[in-house]
Amino acid sequence: MEISVFDLKDIFTESNIEDIYVGGYIDSGSGVRDNIRPISDFSQFHPMWDICYLDTGKHLIACGTADNYSRISIQIVERIAHCFELDPDDTFGVMSVLRSLLPSGRDSARVLQIDSFLHEEDKSGRAISSLGLALDKGEYLFFDPMNFDGMHVGGAQSRGMWERGFGGKYRLVVIPVITAGGASCP
Repeated sequence: MEISVFDLKDIFTESNIEDIYVGGYIDSGSGVRDNIRPISDFSQFHPMWDICYLDTGKHLIACGTADNYSRISIQIVERIAHCFELDPDDTFGVMSVLRSLLPSGRDSARVLQIDSFLHEEDKSGRAISSLGLALDKGEYLFFDPMNFDGMHVGGAQSRGMWERGFGGKYRLVVIPVITAGGASCP
């Protein structure tokens, strides 16, 4: 079942982001020339960014592209699954990406504020055009489904570029998250 940005607030009030995962497939290194492969039995991971998963320890949140890459669908799921066709000779795989997305390289982050760009007529908080998460330690994650390769996950600079291109078409809803410790974004 799809949830809203307001439901996300409730989740992040009680939980940190412990990791972010992206699924993909592992093949036998096709596309890499034999003479530059590091070893002869070489496998290559190909991330599929249509869905990324935020793991809070209590909830696994699937953030996927929807409606031809025009919005983000957010769902609570039980487990990571592949939602793409997998060739018989390929293997499904998952990669942890939180440490590579955050400049600090840390293992978890607390959400202090949710910045949601919603379709103007949406009151439910489910027609999400893009999503920003202001984190503790001054870091920021921005989720943009309007990327040819699936969900683009970047930082504050990605949000700025998105706003210059699309921001005037959507309504910004800022949701402060007050955690159990009482902290929120200024």
